[in-house]
Amino acid sequence: MGSALAETTVHGFTPEQLAWLDRRVNSAHPDSIAFDKSTIKWLIGGLTTLGLAVSGILYMEISSLQETIGSMQNDIRTIQSDIKTNQANIQSIQADIQIVQAVIQTNQTDIRANQGEIRLLREDNKSLREQVQANMAALVRIETVLDERLPKN
Repeated sequence: MGSALAETTVHGFTPEQLAWLDRRVNSAHPDSIAFDKSTIKWLIGGLTTLGLAVSGILYMEISSLQETIGSMQNDIRTIQSDIKTNQANIQSIQADIQIVQAVIQTNQTDIRANQGEIRLLREDNKSLREQVQANMAALVRIETVLDERLPKN
């Protein structure tokens, strides 16, 4: 392999490759060669170099995309984990909501019962006020009678 590198020309072709190029060019267009051999060699070498450069660029882009895809896959795994955590939190919150709804229903039942008792207490309070007013009126009458019947000084 070292000898093949030593035998290459300034264009980077081995003598066998140059002979092949000569045969191809001369057999395809023996009378109408527009370029000399040196130009054709540089043209083919340039196209090869251009192809390798494009291949290198594409390889770098593909590697970059693979890294980006790997990063996105990690992000997706993280998001999926977060979703599972959030689903568990949602279920916990739903259970808490059910407990709160049960407490609210109990409190509403208690409020309805208390409203009935409050009505009864209002009625009792009204009745007691009427009794207090009647007793006050009776006390005023008693005081009046006592003032009339008791000697003044």
